[in-house]
Amino acid sequence: MFGLVCGQAGQGKAGLGSSLDGFRSCSSSKRAASAASAGISSAKVCSAGAFFSWGVSRRRLSHRRPPPLAATVAELKVELQNRQLPKTGRKKDLEKRLELAQSIEKMTVKQLKTQLTEQGLPTTGLKAELVWRLTSWRLQSKPKPSLTNSIRRDEPPKPVHIDLAKLSKLETAPTVTGRVRVVMAWGVFVETPSGWGMIPAEHLPPDRVMASQAARLRVQPAAFQVDERVEVELLNAHVDSGCLLLSMREAQRERER
Repeated sequence: MFGLVCGQAGQGKAGLGSSLDGFRSCSSSKRAASAASAGISSAKVCSAGAFFSWGVSRRRLSHRRPPPLAATVAELKVELQNRQLPKTGRKKDLEKRLELAQSIEKMTVKQLKTQLTEQGLPTTGLKAELVWRLTSWRLQSKPKPSLTNSIRRDEPPKPVHIDLAKLSKLETAPTVTGRVRVVMAWGVFVETPSGWGMIPAEHLPPDRVMASQAARLRVQPAAFQVDERVEVELLNAHVDSGCLLLSMREAQRERER
């Protein structure tokens, strides 16, 4: 009697186990069917996860690594042209110019506006405009001579060779037509066939400037429009940046003659 009961109990337990196995297999089948109906497979999920993690790591690496400097002069000029910066000078000058632009590009908008405010430059526009404005100002500004360097200098500085022929060509050059690219309080940047140049406020006609509180001339806000055609005269070229010094007063005098 006891053996019969135990046998029946064993059969019941085995039946319960088979029922559980059937339920599990049925649940697995349902999950597989639902995944199949959704068009999703475990292989696809794994491959998608691997692709996503690879894409994230790739984006992080590309974000952290700064753009490398071009190896050739032609590539350097392309990088500078994309940033609307002067392309004249030796390879070292181009590399320094590009390094300066890349370091400024890493600044935030707040940092850029702070730097521009300290120099009295406009802070309006997109980040690319702020970067170009600050880069152009850095290229135009000359470093102040250090007192310690002037005291420690043992030998007199070497005379700088000036090509008088080239200088005379600039002084007697005819007027050219350029397009206004950037308008600032202290001058206007113009693109000419000979390259980029800057017209200081002192070289603008009286009807386009105004006097500031510090008795300095400032460009009137509505005096120029971007992409406006203007006639300018080439006065000189900045040796370090390659930017041209332009004048509208001289061009106006030539027209009046």
